[in-house]
Amino acid sequence: MSTMRGQSRTADKFVLRMPDGMRGRIEELAESNHRSMNAEIVRRLERSFITTDLVAQQNQLIAHLQSTIAILCRTAESEGAGPDLRAVIDAVNAARRGEVPHA
Repeated sequence: MSTMRGQSRTADKFVLRMPDGMRGRIEELAESNHRSMNAEIVRRLERSFITTDLVAQQNQLIAHLQSTIAILCRTAESEGAGPDLRAVIDAVNAARRGEVPHA
């Protein structure tokens, strides 16, 4: 227990101003999760960093997939795509432009 107190005393501290009602929400969540308010806040901050990292990774993957699709479409077009493949290419290009396909 004395180790935890020592860590608490040497840990970086930050004064935080919260909007009205937020302290109560954090207090309730901390209690329901069997954590201190500090631990609840730290846990939520850590999770937000993970989410940000995942979004960045997903964006990189999406960019890579878009590039690969563009290469495949150009290759198919240069090799004289048949009508079925042409329809797929048109649908992919429409999706890349953000157009919603019609059912």
